[in-house]
Amino acid sequence: QIMRYVSEYEEGYQIFFQRYDKYNTLLVETKSTIINDGVNILFISAKEWHNNGQLRYESSYYVTKNSPALYEGLMTLYDEQGNILEQELYNDGELVEKIK
Repeated sequence: QIMRYVSEYEEGYQIFFQRYDKYNTLLVETKSTIINDGVNILFISAKEWHNNGQLRYESSYYVTKNSPALYEGLMTLYDEQGNILEQELYNDGELVEKIK
């Protein structure tokens, strides 16, 4: 299976990434912002799509080189028809509310 990848880097960090399947359908996209506050932190927005083009998953999180990802904001999982299966709200890596 042939896939196509697109990525951009800034200051040694991947700030943009896309993965397409062999039919040129977008499957994954991440966009990152570098936050410099003494330690380089990336704020990443991630999306994944089902093969039919419907959004499958979206979330945002913080990551540093020496720590695990900390979810921030809404994390949502969708079925192939676009209906929300799960939705959770995070603040600084902590689950605040399980919405669905």
